[in-house]
Amino acid sequence: MRVSWFAALALTLPAAGQDPPPRFAESVEVERLLLDVRVIGDGGRAVRDLTAADFEVEVGGREARVESASWVDGAASRLDAETRQRLARAGFPLPVPGRSIVFLFQKDLRASRLPGLIQLKQRARQTLERLAPADRVALLSFDSRLRLWLDFTTDREAVARALDDSVLFGRTPAPPQDAGRPGGLRFDEAAARRAASIEQGLLVLARALLPLPGPKSVLFFGHGFGGLVAVDAAYGPARSALREARAAVFAIDVTQADRHSMEVGLQQLGWDTGGFYASAYHFPGQAMSLAEAALDGHYALVVERPPALPAGRHGLAVRLVGRGGRVLAPPAVSER
Repeated sequence: MRVSWFAALALTLPAAGQDPPPRFAESVEVERLLLDVRVIGDGGRAVRDLTAADFEVEVGGREARVESASWVDGAASRLDAETRQRLARAGFPLPVPGRSIVFLFQKDLRASRLPGLIQLKQRARQTLERLAPADRVALLSFDSRLRLWLDFTTDREAVARALDDSVLFGRTPAPPQDAGRPGGLRFDEAAARRAASIEQGLLVLARALLPLPGPKSVLFFGHGFGGLVAVDAAYGPARSALREARAAVFAIDVTQADRHSMEVGLQQLGWDTGGFYASAYHFPGQAMSLAEAALDGHYALVVERPPALPAGRHGLAVRLVGRGGRVLAPPAVSER
């Protein structure tokens, strides 16, 4: 029986001088893998001209042949006819136009966090202006609980107003012009009210994203979790649900410090979901530019399952061959 699996593979950017968080790999027996691979070049821009020959993939330490590699433009989700046929024959769904992007703000009014949060909120507005008309944006924040301000919408003005009025001031935004459109979050408001930690909030968000098709990008502006305090038990299920939902988290640290204990949680979150961690302390514009590069698009890789690979959990590695750019895979693939 064929089992379809998906992995959102993205650039992971540990802070300078830091070792990356440990990886924990898992997979299952499959005939083919469909991998969403993001590649960022040395100049901080998406690399768009790669082919199947430029990728090397290992599953369980064994080479897995890359059948095809096609660039999927983030805004248009375009695929050439041959790749569409390959995906259809392998039983994989085709991408839909537009991106699904979540803005999540971890709200804290302390002096070490508020200035960075305000600065990144303004920078998020600039990112919003660069999105394509078909892109869908949802807006949430977390303080003592998870709050959904706007479900997925293409109404840019509504998102901009909510960024100004809702994230910090808690004002209920006016409904967007396309309120109630199909394809919204399966948001559990009761669970969101009970979410007393950011880990629990991430679990609620992940479960809301899970039924929606295609890859998602979560721009998480926060100060972190873990560190000197034990990570909430909800983190493990949240990590698994985010991976299953094909949701890569790009964790932008708003803390006004070079190093702090709670950055570890943000680093792990980016690593575990195929996103990245970046501190915005010294260079907020650079951190957001990297996130925008990751949003530009991805490669759809159709990969053959290595022959004679036993059933069970297997490591996954994706590398470039003879080309510049950085690709780091998350430590797991998620079933759909």
